Amino acid sequence: MSYHCGFCGVSGKVETCSCSNKNIYLGLARSDYNECNDMEERIQHQKVTGSNGYQDARRQQHQQDHRLNTHWQRPPTTWIKYNYDGSFKDTTTNGKIGWIIRNDNGDFCGAGQIHGVYVKNAFESELQALLVAMKHCWSQGYQKIIFEGDSQQVVQAIVTQTLHFNAYNWIRDIRWWMRQFEEVKLNWIPRIANKAADILAKSSIPNGSNSHCYRFVPNNILSVFIDDSVRS
Repeated sequence: MSYHCGFCGVSGKVETCSCSNKNIYLGLARSDYNECNDMEERIQHQKVTGSNGYQDARRQQHQQDHRLNTHWQRPPTTWIKYNYDGSFKDTTTNGKIGWIIRNDNGDFCGAGQIHGVYVKNAFESELQALLVAMKHCWSQGYQKIIFEGDSQQVVQAIVTQTLHFNAYNWIRDIRWWMRQFEEVKLNWIPRIANKAADILAKSSIPNGSNSHCYRFVPNNILSVFIDDSVRS
């Protein structure tokens, strides 16, 4: 005699015989079968009564992501968000700049990479990335932009009056370009939330060229882009 549960796939076989163990085996088979049915009923009940709990848990996780700022977030309505990053290796290597542009729906609006000029440190590399971002945004006609990077030092240097003599020219140029837009915001986010731009800044530029712009989401950031879209 055999049994099979269509829900969990558990199956078994009880050999028929004339010995006294026959009833014991049959009892075990019935017990297993009934247990599977009970399990199926409990799970189906949880799917119905616990759906709200699942949605609440997902909503709480989404709110926690916002509080901790660990994931990319969409800009406000009518705004564009421009995530940028600059890579720095040493003073003898011109670092790369990577960026990605998205609108208030999280839609991809463009991305790119470019080799920058030689800089002295990572701070200057990030300043250069922001300056390139502003020039590119202006060339695209965007007027309400959030520039978002993972360098707190850059944001503080631009929005405060702290003097940085070694980076004075970078900061002066960035402040000038900020005045060319209708509205501009500078945001800092941790690197984990700036993955797409970080990957582009560290990746090789296609065909060994000096710069490259993307009309579609680059393959090397596709999974990050999808994850950002889902979580934002």
